[in-house]
Amino acid sequence: MPVTPQQHVVPGHFVFVDPCPPQIAADTPLICQDAPGFDRPAIHHQIANQVVDFLRAHL
Repeated sequence: MPVTPQQHVVPGHFVFVDPCPPQIAADTPLICQDAPGFDRPAIHHQIANQVVDFLRAHL
């Protein structure tokens, strides 16, 4: 690529997984429970917007 790649690190390995339904969250807190104050749907929305912006700029 002609531009230096950007790298953004988001804490928590499973934050990129969809939010869990309550039944699954109760059984798998490691995957479903985020740090206090972390908004998984908001991060998904932010990442989606960044992907769209990147594609519009480079395609």
